[in-house]
Amino acid sequence: MELVLRSISVPMSEAIRAHVQARVADALGHVPQLAANARAGVWVTDLNGPRGGVDKACAIVVHLPQREPVRIEERDEDLYAAITRCAGRLAEAVQRRTQRRRSQRVRARRPRTPATPNRA
Repeated sequence: MELVLRSISVPMSEAIRAHVQARVADALGHVPQLAANARAGVWVTDLNGPRGGVDKACAIVVHLPQREPVRIEERDEDLYAAITRCAGRLAEAVQRRTQRRRSQRVRARRPRTPATPNRA
């Protein structure tokens, strides 16, 4: 997986970088065949600067092969919490996308059979 990490007005430490890498890898871990070819962009930012409040934001965009990109955003007072929640929502969204695609393929392959009346 290719991971691009960008920071806007937040000092990027190794701890933040490791946290992002671990959470995104966990989020895509249930689809390893897709995760190997995925491209992910992660943006972390401090919206209010030194004023404080719910101002730490994390946005993750994942481009999976042969699928539409998945974009998730979260805000929190704590940057690590925003990253963790964002990655959790990413895992749910990716799983929904893969299940939806599987069910569409199954429906497309299943031949239609005419309804037969019940003979009792």
